[in-house]
Amino acid sequence: MLTAGILISLVGLLLIAGGTMGHIKRNSLPSLIGGVTIGLMQIYCGIFTEPKHRLAYDNSLPLTVGIVGSILLLLVGGMRLMQANKKVLPIVFLGLGSFCLLLQLHMLQWIALPLP
Repeated sequence: MLTAGILISLVGLLLIAGGTMGHIKRNSLPSLIGGVTIGLMQIYCGIFTEPKHRLAYDNSLPLTVGIVGSILLLLVGGMRLMQANKKVLPIVFLGLGSFCLLLQLHMLQWIALPLP
């Protein structure tokens, strides 16, 4: 069963792969650094917000790191959307960032207000 944490971790792996491919194809070091950094932030958030880890690490740091990573991804996507002629890649950034942000805000509500 795919939970929100697993989906966020998969998005993190996708971001790491995209940053690595950007570095290989265009020799772009900012692409590699950005993709790996935000990807690792999302993986960290996805792993440590899973229910089996939540009891051992009952703090909001992983979720905060994930939300900051999603907001950074949205900012980068928005800047690239305004600068680029080709609009496909920035729209993918915006889609991934908003997807992760919605999942993380859903998890924040679920952690803060647990259902009986």
